Amino acid sequence: MPAMAASKSRSRKSFAGPTAEEKVVASLIELLEAGCAPWRRPWDGTGGGHHVNLLSGHRYRGAYPILLTLGMNIRASALPFWCGFA
Repeated sequence: MPAMAASKSRSRKSFAGPTAEEKVVASLIELLEAGCAPWRRPWDGTGGGHHVNLLSGHRYRGAYPILLTLGMNIRASALPFWCGFA
């Protein structure tokens, strides 16, 4: 039986800061401790107010609206318009 080559282990650079997941969880905890529950919807969802790409006008779908709502609450913003860089 031929000997198997040792698998190369990919080394990751060590980063001492918090991960993206830890940042999101910390932000949620801060909002909860401040008395804000970002998943509650005290407004009427039948009209506008959807998260929209400012340049293309397309509505965001999937997990993006949840993350963008969290970002709006963290920054105390009321505008649901977003623009990213590629």
